[in-house]
Amino acid sequence: MEARGQLPAATPSVADLTPLVDAEGPFLTLRMATEGAVEQASQQNQLRWRGHREALAGAGASEKALAHIDGIVADAHHHGRTLFAVATADALLHVSHWPHRRAVDIARWAPLPSLTPLISLRQACPPYVLVVADRLGADITGVRSERADINATAGDPRTDPERKVQAGGWSQRRYQERAENSWEHNAKDVAVTVDAVASRIHPELILLGGEQRAIAMIKDALPEEISGLVMELAGSRAADGAPEADELELERALVYADAMATSRFLDKLTEEEGQHDRGVEGPSSVLHALAAGQVQVLLVAETAGDEREAWFGPEAMHVGVTDEELKAMGVGAPRKGRLVDIAVRAALGSGAEIRVVPNEDGLFSGLGALLRWSNSRDRATS
Repeated sequence: MEARGQLPAATPSVADLTPLVDAEGPFLTLRMATEGAVEQASQQNQLRWRGHREALAGAGASEKALAHIDGIVADAHHHGRTLFAVATADALLHVSHWPHRRAVDIARWAPLPSLTPLISLRQACPPYVLVVADRLGADITGVRSERADINATAGDPRTDPERKVQAGGWSQRRYQERAENSWEHNAKDVAVTVDAVASRIHPELILLGGEQRAIAMIKDALPEEISGLVMELAGSRAADGAPEADELELERALVYADAMATSRFLDKLTEEEGQHDRGVEGPSSVLHALAAGQVQVLLVAETAGDEREAWFGPEAMHVGVTDEELKAMGVGAPRKGRLVDIAVRAALGSGAEIRVVPNEDGLFSGLGALLRWSNSRDRATS
Protein backbone atom coordinates (compact mmCIF):
# COMPACT_ATOMS: atom_id res chain seq x y z
CA MET A 1 0.00 0.00 0.00
CA GLU A 2 1.10 3.57 -0.67
CA ALA A 3 0.94 6.81 1.28
CA ARG A 4 2.24 9.90 -0.42
CA GLY A 5 1.39 13.55 -0.86
CA GLN A 6 0.08 16.09 1.58
CA LEU A 7 -3.59 16.06 2.49
CA PRO A 8 -5.20 19.17 4.00
CA ALA A 9 -5.86 19.02 7.71
CA ALA A 10 -9.48 19.21 8.82
CA THR A 11 -10.22 21.81 11.43
CA PRO A 12 -11.51 22.22 14.02
CA SER A 13 -10.40 19.18 15.97
CA VAL A 14 -13.10 16.62 16.75
CA ALA A 15 -11.11 14.37 19.08
CA ASP A 16 -12.98 15.68 22.12
CA LEU A 17 -16.25 14.32 20.69
CA THR A 18 -15.14 10.68 20.98
CA PRO A 19 -16.61 10.22 24.50
CA LEU A 20 -20.04 11.10 23.08
CA VAL A 21 -20.04 8.11 20.74
CA ASP A 22 -18.47 5.87 23.37
CA ALA A 23 -21.42 6.39 25.73
CA GLU A 24 -24.28 3.94 25.96
CA GLY A 25 -27.33 5.05 23.94
CA PRO A 26 -29.86 5.65 22.69
CA PHE A 27 -29.23 9.37 22.34
CA LEU A 28 -31.24 12.55 22.21
CA THR A 29 -29.66 15.09 19.88
CA LEU A 30 -31.00 18.65 19.80
CA ARG A 31 -30.05 21.65 17.70
CA MET A 32 -32.50 24.45 18.39
CA ALA A 33 -32.69 28.15 17.59
CA THR A 34 -32.61 30.33 20.72
CA GLU A 35 -33.10 33.83 19.37
CA GLY A 36 -32.77 36.46 22.09
CA ALA A 37 -33.83 39.52 20.08
CA VAL A 38 -37.54 38.78 20.49
CA GLU A 39 -40.09 39.57 23.15
CA GLN A 40 -40.43 36.97 25.91
CA ALA A 41 -37.44 35.05 24.56
CA SER A 42 -37.42 32.56 27.43
CA GLN A 43 -41.06 31.65 26.88
CA GLN A 44 -40.45 31.34 23.15
CA ASN A 45 -37.54 28.97 23.79
CA GLN A 46 -39.65 26.80 26.06
CA LEU A 47 -42.54 26.77 23.62
CA ARG A 48 -40.23 25.69 20.80
CA TRP A 49 -38.73 22.97 23.01
CA ARG A 50 -42.19 21.78 24.04
CA GLY A 51 -43.01 20.97 20.43
CA HIS A 52 -39.76 19.06 20.01
CA ARG A 53 -40.26 17.34 23.35
CA GLU A 54 -43.66 16.00 22.38
CA ALA A 55 -42.33 14.70 19.07
CA LEU A 56 -39.34 13.05 20.76
CA ALA A 57 -41.55 11.43 23.39
CA GLY A 58 -43.72 10.08 20.60
CA ALA A 59 -40.60 8.60 19.02
CA GLY A 60 -39.81 6.74 22.24
CA ALA A 61 -37.38 9.14 23.89
CA SER A 62 -36.61 8.44 27.53
CA GLU A 63 -38.31 10.79 29.99
CA LYS A 64 -35.01 11.05 31.86
CA ALA A 65 -33.21 12.19 28.70
CA LEU A 66 -35.94 14.74 28.02
CA ALA A 67 -35.68 16.03 31.58
CA HIS A 68 -31.97 16.72 31.10
CA ILE A 69 -32.86 19.15 28.30
CA ASP A 70 -35.70 20.77 30.25
CA GLY A 71 -33.27 22.53 32.56
CA ILE A 72 -31.12 24.20 29.89
CA VAL A 73 -33.72 25.71 27.56
CA ALA A 74 -35.20 28.71 29.39
CA ASP A 75 -32.00 30.78 29.56
CA ALA A 76 -30.29 29.48 26.43
CA HIS A 77 -30.85 32.73 24.51
CA HIS A 78 -28.51 34.53 26.93
CA HIS A 79 -25.60 32.49 25.60
CA GLY A 80 -26.15 32.35 21.84
CA ARG A 81 -28.57 32.00 18.94
CA THR A 82 -28.33 28.22 18.68
CA LEU A 83 -28.35 25.55 21.37
CA PHE A 84 -26.78 22.16 20.75
CA ALA A 85 -27.15 19.32 23.25
CA VAL A 86 -26.73 15.55 23.50
CA ALA A 87 -28.30 13.51 26.29
CA THR A 88 -29.01 9.93 27.26
CA ALA A 89 -31.21 8.60 30.02
CA ASP A 90 -28.13 8.56 32.24
CA ALA A 91 -26.63 12.01 31.64
CA LEU A 92 -26.52 15.30 29.79
CA LEU A 93 -23.40 14.61 27.73
CA HIS A 94 -22.90 17.88 25.90
CA VAL A 95 -24.22 21.45 25.91
CA SER A 96 -22.92 24.32 23.80
CA HIS A 97 -24.22 27.66 22.55
CA TRP A 98 -23.42 29.27 19.19
CA PRO A 99 -23.66 32.76 17.70
CA HIS A 100 -25.01 31.59 14.33
CA ARG A 101 -28.66 30.72 13.87
CA ARG A 102 -29.49 27.65 11.82
CA ALA A 103 -32.68 27.72 9.75
CA VAL A 104 -33.78 24.20 10.65
CA ASP A 105 -34.00 22.69 14.14
CA ILE A 106 -32.95 19.08 14.70
CA ALA A 107 -34.50 16.92 17.41
CA ARG A 108 -33.66 13.24 17.13
CA TRP A 109 -33.88 10.11 19.32
CA ALA A 110 -31.63 7.46 17.79
CA PRO A 111 -29.15 4.67 18.53
CA LEU A 112 -26.26 7.08 17.90
CA PRO A 113 -25.81 10.82 18.44
CA SER A 114 -25.97 13.11 15.39
CA LEU A 115 -22.78 15.15 15.57
CA THR A 116 -22.50 16.64 12.08
CA PRO A 117 -24.63 19.67 13.10
CA LEU A 118 -22.20 20.37 15.95
CA ILE A 119 -19.15 20.00 13.72
CA SER A 120 -20.79 22.34 11.20
CA LEU A 121 -21.35 24.93 13.93
CA ARG A 122 -17.71 24.66 14.94
CA GLN A 123 -16.58 25.15 11.36
CA ALA A 124 -18.61 28.36 11.17
CA CYS A 125 -16.63 29.61 14.19
CA PRO A 126 -13.06 28.67 13.27
CA PRO A 127 -10.22 29.61 15.58
CA TYR A 128 -8.67 32.94 14.63
CA VAL A 129 -6.36 35.63 15.94
CA LEU A 130 -7.60 39.23 15.85
CA VAL A 131 -4.90 41.90 15.87
CA VAL A 132 -5.82 45.59 16.12
CA ALA A 133 -2.69 47.70 15.81
CA ASP A 134 -1.38 51.24 15.99
CA ARG A 135 2.08 52.78 16.34
CA LEU A 136 2.19 51.86 20.05
CA GLY A 137 1.65 48.13 19.44
CA ALA A 138 -1.45 46.00 19.27
CA ASP A 139 -4.25 44.31 21.16
CA ILE A 140 -4.34 40.62 20.28
CA THR A 141 -7.23 38.23 20.84
CA GLY A 142 -7.12 34.50 20.18
CA VAL A 143 -10.67 33.24 19.64
CA ARG A 144 -11.63 29.57 19.81
CA SER A 145 -15.09 28.09 20.08
CA GLU A 146 -16.24 26.55 23.36
CA ARG A 147 -13.16 27.87 25.18
CA ALA A 148 -12.13 31.18 26.71
CA ASP A 149 -10.47 33.79 24.53
CA ILE A 150 -6.77 34.50 24.89
CA ASN A 151 -6.06 38.23 25.31
CA ALA A 152 -2.66 39.83 24.99
CA THR A 153 -1.09 43.23 24.41
CA ALA A 154 2.19 43.78 22.60
CA GLY A 155 4.40 46.80 21.99
CA ASP A 156 5.54 49.42 24.47
CA PRO A 157 2.63 51.49 25.81
CA ARG A 158 4.91 53.41 28.19
CA THR A 159 6.53 55.46 25.45
CA ASP A 160 4.88 56.98 22.43
CA PRO A 161 7.23 56.61 19.47
CA GLU A 162 7.74 59.96 17.83
CA ARG A 163 5.59 60.62 14.85
CA LYS A 164 7.26 61.37 11.57
CA VAL A 165 7.20 65.12 12.18
CA GLN A 166 8.36 67.67 9.67
CA ALA A 167 11.03 69.11 11.97
CA GLY A 168 13.03 70.67 9.17
CA GLY A 169 16.78 71.10 8.80
CA TRP A 170 19.42 68.60 9.87
CA SER A 171 17.20 67.04 12.59
CA GLN A 172 14.33 65.93 10.32
CA ARG A 173 16.00 62.70 9.19
CA ARG A 174 16.99 61.85 12.79
CA TYR A 175 13.37 62.26 13.95
CA GLN A 176 12.09 60.10 11.10
CA GLU A 177 14.63 57.33 11.79
CA ARG A 178 13.75 57.26 15.50
CA ALA A 179 10.05 57.00 14.71
CA GLU A 180 10.65 54.27 12.13
CA ASN A 181 12.80 52.29 14.56
CA SER A 182 10.14 52.52 17.28
CA TRP A 183 7.42 51.33 14.89
CA GLU A 184 9.59 48.42 13.72
CA HIS A 185 10.43 47.43 17.29
CA ASN A 186 6.76 47.38 18.25
CA ALA A 187 5.81 45.48 15.07
CA LYS A 188 8.35 42.77 15.86
CA ASP A 189 7.04 42.53 19.42
CA VAL A 190 3.50 42.19 18.08
CA ALA A 191 4.59 39.50 15.61
CA VAL A 192 6.23 37.45 18.38
CA THR A 193 3.08 37.65 20.52
CA VAL A 194 0.80 36.76 17.59
CA ASP A 195 2.97 33.73 16.86
CA ALA A 196 2.76 32.64 20.51
CA VAL A 197 -1.05 32.95 20.55
CA ALA A 198 -1.30 31.16 17.20
CA SER A 199 0.74 28.24 18.52
CA ARG A 200 -1.88 27.75 21.24
CA ILE A 201 -5.06 27.90 19.18
CA HIS A 202 -3.92 26.84 15.65
CA PRO A 203 -5.93 29.53 13.86
CA GLU A 204 -7.40 29.35 10.38
CA LEU A 205 -7.16 33.12 10.06
CA ILE A 206 -5.07 35.98 11.40
CA LEU A 207 -7.08 39.18 11.03
CA LEU A 208 -5.21 42.49 11.06
CA GLY A 209 -6.87 45.86 11.54
CA GLY A 210 -5.72 49.33 12.51
CA GLU A 211 -3.17 51.80 11.17
CA GLN A 212 -2.03 50.75 7.71
CA ARG A 213 1.68 51.38 8.30
CA ALA A 214 1.59 49.33 11.51
CA ILE A 215 -0.26 46.51 9.73
CA ALA A 216 2.32 46.43 6.93
CA MET A 217 5.20 46.20 9.39
CA ILE A 218 3.51 43.44 11.40
CA LYS A 219 2.86 41.42 8.24
CA ASP A 220 6.52 41.69 7.29
CA ALA A 221 7.59 40.56 10.77
CA LEU A 222 5.32 37.51 11.04
CA PRO A 223 6.93 34.06 10.70
CA GLU A 224 6.50 32.48 7.28
CA GLU A 225 4.55 29.57 8.79
CA ILE A 226 1.58 31.80 9.65
CA SER A 227 1.96 34.76 7.28
CA GLY A 228 -0.24 33.02 4.71
CA LEU A 229 -3.18 33.13 7.15
CA VAL A 230 -3.31 36.93 7.23
CA MET A 231 -6.38 38.86 6.10
CA GLU A 232 -6.88 42.59 6.62
CA LEU A 233 -10.12 44.10 7.89
CA ALA A 234 -11.37 47.47 9.03
CA GLY A 235 -10.76 48.30 12.66
CA SER A 236 -9.06 50.64 15.06
CA ARG A 237 -7.57 50.54 18.50
CA ALA A 238 -9.98 52.01 21.03
CA ALA A 239 -8.92 54.73 23.45
CA ASP A 240 -9.10 52.30 26.37
CA GLY A 241 -6.91 49.78 24.57
CA ALA A 242 -9.73 47.37 23.74
CA PRO A 243 -9.70 46.01 20.20
CA GLU A 244 -12.46 47.22 17.91
CA ALA A 245 -13.09 45.41 14.63
CA ASP A 246 -15.91 45.80 12.16
CA GLU A 247 -18.31 42.98 13.09
CA LEU A 248 -19.74 42.60 9.60
CA GLU A 249 -16.28 42.35 8.08
CA LEU A 250 -15.28 39.84 10.74
CA GLU A 251 -18.32 37.68 9.99
CA ARG A 252 -17.59 37.81 6.26
CA ALA A 253 -13.99 36.79 6.87
CA LEU A 254 -15.05 33.75 8.89
CA VAL A 255 -17.60 32.71 6.24
CA TYR A 256 -14.89 33.05 3.61
CA ALA A 257 -12.46 30.93 5.64
CA ASP A 258 -15.06 28.18 6.07
CA ALA A 259 -15.91 28.19 2.36
CA MET A 260 -12.26 28.12 1.27
CA ALA A 261 -11.45 25.25 3.63
CA THR A 262 -14.39 23.23 2.31
CA SER A 263 -13.35 23.96 -1.27
CA ARG A 264 -9.84 22.66 -0.59
CA PHE A 265 -11.20 19.34 0.67
CA LEU A 266 -13.64 18.84 -2.20
CA ASP A 267 -10.95 19.75 -4.74
CA LYS A 268 -8.59 17.26 -3.11
CA LEU A 269 -11.27 14.55 -3.16
CA THR A 270 -11.87 15.16 -6.87
CA GLU A 271 -8.13 15.03 -7.55
CA GLU A 272 -7.58 11.82 -5.60
CA GLU A 273 -10.61 10.11 -7.14
CA GLY A 274 -9.44 11.12 -10.61
CA GLN A 275 -6.10 9.48 -9.93
CA HIS A 276 -7.77 6.40 -8.39
CA ASP A 277 -5.52 7.06 -5.43
CA ARG A 278 -6.49 8.30 -1.97
CA GLY A 279 -10.07 9.41 -2.49
CA VAL A 280 -13.30 7.38 -2.31
CA GLU A 281 -16.94 8.37 -2.40
CA GLY A 282 -20.24 6.66 -1.65
CA PRO A 283 -21.51 4.63 1.34
CA SER A 284 -20.02 1.24 0.44
CA SER A 285 -16.50 2.50 -0.35
CA VAL A 286 -16.34 4.89 2.59
CA LEU A 287 -17.63 2.41 5.17
CA HIS A 288 -15.18 -0.21 3.88
CA ALA A 289 -12.31 2.26 4.31
CA LEU A 290 -13.54 3.24 7.78
CA ALA A 291 -13.69 -0.42 8.84
CA ALA A 292 -10.08 -0.80 7.72
CA GLY A 293 -8.90 2.30 9.61
CA GLN A 294 -7.87 3.78 6.28
CA VAL A 295 -9.69 7.13 6.47
CA GLN A 296 -7.70 10.25 7.27
CA VAL A 297 -10.47 12.79 6.64
CA LEU A 298 -14.16 11.93 6.46
CA LEU A 299 -16.18 14.29 4.26
CA VAL A 300 -19.86 14.28 5.08
CA ALA A 301 -22.78 16.43 3.98
CA GLU A 302 -25.24 17.82 6.49
CA THR A 303 -28.37 17.38 4.39
CA ALA A 304 -31.86 17.86 5.78
CA GLY A 305 -33.89 14.67 5.51
CA ASP A 306 -30.92 12.37 4.92
CA GLU A 307 -32.16 9.26 6.69
CA ARG A 308 -30.12 6.66 4.81
CA GLU A 309 -29.26 3.70 7.03
CA ALA A 310 -26.36 1.32 7.53
CA TRP A 311 -25.25 -1.22 10.11
CA PHE A 312 -22.90 -1.00 13.09
CA GLY A 313 -21.59 -3.13 15.92
CA PRO A 314 -20.21 -2.65 19.43
CA GLU A 315 -16.84 -1.36 18.21
CA ALA A 316 -16.63 1.95 16.35
CA MET A 317 -15.05 0.36 13.28
CA HIS A 318 -17.72 -2.34 13.02
CA VAL A 319 -19.54 -0.72 10.10
CA GLY A 320 -21.09 -1.92 6.87
CA VAL A 321 -23.82 -1.32 4.33
CA THR A 322 -25.42 -4.68 5.14
CA ASP A 323 -25.80 -6.74 8.29
CA GLU A 324 -23.99 -9.60 6.55
CA GLU A 325 -20.81 -7.49 6.45
CA LEU A 326 -21.03 -7.04 10.22
CA LYS A 327 -21.61 -10.75 10.79
CA ALA A 328 -18.50 -11.46 8.72
CA MET A 329 -16.59 -9.30 11.24
CA GLY A 330 -17.85 -11.49 14.06
CA VAL A 331 -20.65 -9.18 15.23
CA GLY A 332 -23.44 -11.43 16.49
CA ALA A 333 -26.22 -8.83 16.62
CA PRO A 334 -25.65 -5.95 14.18
CA ARG A 335 -27.70 -2.80 14.73
CA LYS A 336 -29.16 -0.39 12.22
CA GLY A 337 -28.70 3.38 12.39
CA ARG A 338 -28.36 6.53 10.31
CA LEU A 339 -25.57 6.17 7.76
CA VAL A 340 -24.07 9.57 8.53
CA ASP A 341 -24.01 8.98 12.29
CA ILE A 342 -22.43 5.56 11.85
CA ALA A 343 -19.71 7.01 9.61
CA VAL A 344 -18.95 9.82 12.08
CA ARG A 345 -18.73 7.34 14.98
CA ALA A 346 -16.29 5.18 13.01
CA ALA A 347 -14.19 8.20 12.06
CA LEU A 348 -13.94 9.30 15.69
CA GLY A 349 -13.13 5.77 16.81
CA SER A 350 -10.30 5.44 14.30
CA GLY A 351 -8.80 8.88 14.95
CA ALA A 352 -9.88 10.32 11.59
CA GLU A 353 -10.68 13.97 11.07
CA ILE A 354 -14.09 15.12 9.90
CA ARG A 355 -15.20 17.90 7.59
CA VAL A 356 -18.86 18.76 7.03
CA VAL A 357 -19.45 20.05 3.51
CA PRO A 358 -22.49 21.70 1.91
CA ASN A 359 -24.30 19.84 -0.84
CA GLU A 360 -26.80 22.33 -2.22
CA ASP A 361 -26.01 21.41 -5.83
CA GLY A 362 -26.29 17.67 -5.23
CA LEU A 363 -22.93 16.97 -6.88
CA PHE A 364 -21.53 15.29 -3.77
CA SER A 365 -22.92 11.88 -2.78
CA GLY A 366 -23.05 12.97 0.86
CA LEU A 367 -20.20 10.73 2.00
CA GLY A 368 -16.57 10.76 0.90
CA ALA A 369 -13.13 10.18 2.35
CA LEU A 370 -9.51 11.16 1.91
CA LEU A 371 -7.41 8.14 2.81
CA ARG A 372 -4.24 7.60 4.80
CA TRP A 373 -2.97 5.28 2.08
CA SER A 374 -4.18 4.04 -1.27
CA ASN A 375 -4.66 0.48 -2.48
CA SER A 376 -3.14 1.13 -5.89
CA ARG A 377 -0.21 -1.19 -5.29
CA ASP A 378 -2.55 -3.90 -4.03
CA ARG A 379 -4.67 -3.54 -7.19
CA ALA A 380 -1.58 -3.69 -9.38
CA THR A 381 -0.38 -6.96 -7.84
CA SER A 382 -3.77 -8.67 -7.52
